[in-house]
Amino acid sequence: YPLENLGAVLSLHRKIIYTFALIDGLVIVLFGGWLIGKVAIGPIIRISRAAESLAAGRYDARVQVRGPREIASLAEAFNSMARRVQTAVRKNEEHLEALERTNFELVSTQREMVRVEKLASVGQLAAGIAHEIGNPLSAILGYASILLREEDDPEAREHLTYIERETERIQRIISGLLEFSRPRDAREEVLRIN
Repeated sequence: YPLENLGAVLSLHRKIIYTFALIDGLVIVLFGGWLIGKVAIGPIIRISRAAESLAAGRYDARVQVRGPREIASLAEAFNSMARRVQTAVRKNEEHLEALERTNFELVSTQREMVRVEKLASVGQLAAGIAHEIGNPLSAILGYASILLREEDDPEAREHLTYIERETERIQRIISGLLEFSRPRDAREEVLRIN
């Protein structure tokens, strides 16, 4: 090369080297960006989406990530957390079901207690009424019996017999109320079925 062309040749070589350096830098940046996206950013996005699924109530969300140790470790930590959340949610649902069953039983027992209490009140009322009505009825029955023995008029005897019969019926009803109001003890006994 002649010396006068040497400057032009060096300038051309410099431009070629800069161009190749620029192309190499661009290739390195593009390849590096793709590699970082594939190795780091992609798995982190998958972990982030799985976390959103978990937060939305899909407790079976898991992440399968292969790659650098740190990313795989992060994915395994997320999966472990998701399993613990799923177990905790399942236990809470079981506890809630048990509480609902217990609450239902409690309400049923409370209703039964109210019913028993009402029956006890009715029994006490029946016993009081039976006692208060029973005494005057016994007197009416006694007087009707005395009058019936002394009366000779057939029509009057018929009316007195009717009074006596209806008074005895009222006494049977009152006896039934008293029997209803008394507590009963259960007894076991052997019976021959044949």
